[in-house]
Amino acid sequence: MPPCDLSATPLERTDVSDGMERYTEEDLQRVGMELLTACGAPEEEAELVVHHLVEASLMGIDSHGVVRYVMYVEECLQERLRPGAPVTIERETPSLIVVDGGNNFGQVGAYRMAKEVERKVADTGIAFAVSRRCHHVGRLGAYPQKLAEAGLFAFAVANSHAAGHFVVPWGGREGRLATNPLAWAAPTSGHPVLLDMSTSMMPEGKVRTALHAGTQVQAGAIIDARGEPTTDPASFYGPPRGAILPFGGDLGFRGFGLGLLVEVLGSTIAGEELTESFRYVNGLGLLAIDAAGLCGDKARFSGLVDDLASYVTDTPPAPGHDEVIMPGEREFRLLHERRQTGIPLADESIRQIIDVGERVGVRVELSPQA
Repeated sequence: MPPCDLSATPLERTDVSDGMERYTEEDLQRVGMELLTACGAPEEEAELVVHHLVEASLMGIDSHGVVRYVMYVEECLQERLRPGAPVTIERETPSLIVVDGGNNFGQVGAYRMAKEVERKVADTGIAFAVSRRCHHVGRLGAYPQKLAEAGLFAFAVANSHAAGHFVVPWGGREGRLATNPLAWAAPTSGHPVLLDMSTSMMPEGKVRTALHAGTQVQAGAIIDARGEPTTDPASFYGPPRGAILPFGGDLGFRGFGLGLLVEVLGSTIAGEELTESFRYVNGLGLLAIDAAGLCGDKARFSGLVDDLASYVTDTPPAPGHDEVIMPGEREFRLLHERRQTGIPLADESIRQIIDVGERVGVRVELSPQA
């Protein structure tokens, strides 16, 4: 099995679902609960994590959806993930907070951070939280989305421990950064505007999804261990392992710069030193702003975002495009679609879920949606 990406993952649809069997949301939730509770997760925490992962798959972020059951169980077996561990506040000021996730499920710590910044922003107008000892947070956009649904503007970043450094610096050949996504969300009268993007050409999980599906990845995204361009996922994994390029193609120095921003706001600002030893998986930074203090009230802010969305999408589509849509719209549409048609999973992904279930005494029973 190839190494797991330990970075959070942006809203990037994998587009490799043709010909795959599809499975119901309910069946995949049931299996997730069986697996995580078998690892010792309290039911409430398991439910939070499973809902997060299934929703990611429904939204088309397949690389960080239910396929992550495998990684999470393996991390529990290796005792690097500690279900039920307390999430505590390490340090805080009126507008700043450091949250220690205890290496519990990253989602448990991340949603606690979202709750804390929402609490603080009511008094201060702006609040920022950063994590320590945080495990894998999954779909990064889920956290600014939650805050935007409460009427706030939110911005999030997530870096990774050195094991997830798949991305080369601009001009380099060996990985020195993770895929280091950033995400922001703003409220509207409907779904939030939600941008969730990697600062690399693609997340490692998308390369792994292509490997399982037997497909190639897009050109200009990965290199082999010699630094040569390739589209073959197997050449990326090696051994020796290749790397992912920073976002931007010939202008990749821009993606590199954004990746460094994520590194600073995700861990450096929390006092984390560069080290090969395991202390955390994702360094999460989460900012919330109450725009009511700037433009009058929350309703006016969301109305102005509606107006902005109407303005920028009211343009004739260019050749090769059917329409202009706002960031996040595609994923929210897919969420509705997959609730009807099911979640596609490669046979290899199902096999790995079944195998990891056996290791914790769970007989995984999954049948394709009729």
